[in-house]
Amino acid sequence: MSHNPRVSILLPVHNGMPFLVETVESVLRQSLKDFELIVLDDGSTDEGPAYLQSLGDDRVRYHRLERVGLVTALNEGLRLARADIIARIDADDLAAPTRLEEQLQFLQANPRCVLLGCDYWEIDVQGNVISENPFKMTSDLALRFQLFFSATFSHPGVVFPRKVVGELGGYRTQFDVSEDYDLFSRLALRGTVACLPRKLLSKRIHGGAVSTVHRERGLKQSSVIAKNYVAAMFPDFDARSIGDLYLLHQGRSPEQSTPADLWCTFKLLCDSFSELHGPLPEEVVQTIREVRYSLGWQSLRNARSRPSNLKQSLDWFVAARRFEPGELSFRAAIRRRIRRLGTRLAATVQRREPGLAR
Repeated sequence: MSHNPRVSILLPVHNGMPFLVETVESVLRQSLKDFELIVLDDGSTDEGPAYLQSLGDDRVRYHRLERVGLVTALNEGLRLARADIIARIDADDLAAPTRLEEQLQFLQANPRCVLLGCDYWEIDVQGNVISENPFKMTSDLALRFQLFFSATFSHPGVVFPRKVVGELGGYRTQFDVSEDYDLFSRLALRGTVACLPRKLLSKRIHGGAVSTVHRERGLKQSSVIAKNYVAAMFPDFDARSIGDLYLLHQGRSPEQSTPADLWCTFKLLCDSFSELHGPLPEEVVQTIREVRYSLGWQSLRNARSRPSNLKQSLDWFVAARRFEPGELSFRAAIRRRIRRLGTRLAATVQRREPGLAR
């Protein structure tokens, strides 16, 4: 390739067979042809290196590393990249044929956007649809609020400007499991963020995924990232309980904060966000409401799990009622359970979009 491509795709891999073949084929079938695929092989010992080197496609750049880890591999990919726009994909996921084309068109129309994701399917090892991504937010403010409580974007489905990430110092090694969440939260402080509502990715869920194997360590890192994100957005905010608020949202018990602390922190966070951004549109209000539902139910779960400690159980129950008193009734619980069941059933039987099926 004698010219700089329009998109550089970073594909880190360690022993990615047999999924690697499908992943690479989904990239090479892109409707946007002007890209480079930088494969960062981190010491694979399977048949992957031989397969990659036999492709005969000059858009594929194979780069061998020796067990340096994901973060170092990604930073090496940023160093090697020649395009202004970076895209990510993992060695077990599938890109829809128009993914790069649609994302690049959006970035060209929205030059202030520094992070763009997409909707996605979740698939099993055979490629069957398990469920669909539960998050539907597409606006900058809704996504920015959701980032207080989760990474929100699927890392293998994002694109971002190489220059901005370079100015941020790339991926940070201290967050070797939650490197995506750390990068997303820092990017959100530099420009607008967005997510295309189209399903342009199939994300494979299996026990060998890094996020599954190192989940507990990732949660610990993510709680620190959430705290850093809030502190950077609101310098005068007392963010000590933010990490515990993040853990509660993820279904984990807080480490230091009391239930009352968590409620007060959440209320102050919502007030600060509203004060910073003015009257909030309905999508943001709905996002806040959904987070409150989750925190309320997690608080109720904690109350029920402590029957031997009456005071703690009562404290958690009071917090649950504060987070969302109107949604803790038995009837509301049944309605939500039915909606979730219906969503999962529809995702299971719905045929996948052309290009995502094998």
